[in-house]
Amino acid sequence: MEKKLWTWQVDEAWFILTGLGSLPAALDAYKQRMGIEEMFRDCQTGGYDMERTSLKGNRLINIIRVVTLAYSSVIFEGTELRKKLVAKYVFRRQ
Repeated sequence: MEKKLWTWQVDEAWFILTGLGSLPAALDAYKQRMGIEEMFRDCQTGGYDMERTSLKGNRLINIIRVVTLAYSSVIFEGTELRKKLVAKYVFRRQ
């Protein structure tokens, strides 16, 4: 039997061990961590592929600035699309 967790379908229950005081606090922290993990994936091999640039020094700093602006723009636009309830028409499928 599948359980619906956020927008994913999972086949089995998840167990999250935490020292946080409540379930809502633990879920909020886990959601934030997953957002950070997705950002790292996007910046590394999932999209911007910064690992393969081999840049150093000022060139690396400049590309990080450009990627930061681009990524921020995409996040803000995605947030607006979610508010408009059109996300299922725009976002990529997993």
